[in-house]
Amino acid sequence: MMAFVEQNLRQPYPNFVWAKDISVKICPDELEVSGMVVMDEEEGRAAPDFLREYRQAISRYGGQKRQGKNSPHIRFANSETDEELIKFVQRFGPIVVSSLRTEEWSAPQK
Repeated sequence: MMAFVEQNLRQPYPNFVWAKDISVKICPDELEVSGMVVMDEEEGRAAPDFLREYRQAISRYGGQKRQGKNSPHIRFANSETDEELIKFVQRFGPIVVSSLRTEEWSAPQK
């Protein structure tokens, strides 16, 4: 006799978070985007995640119907103004980066 055991083959989805507390400064020829590094898994789950929101929007299971138009990539593609694109970057981070700098900060001593 053979038994078939169905296993959940879906792997946990990793966080794809650019940063938390993303800020955008408008400069003459570019946007200066900064954020805080996500340090642990809990922070990663709480931060906006472009791919997680995309998966939720297109998923047939759980959630509201017909949410595809609210998917991040559709909101990005349908942006018609600089302000709409800046709101996207403030939520998810940049799509393309021309230069990158990392700064080490430490908490002030009390």
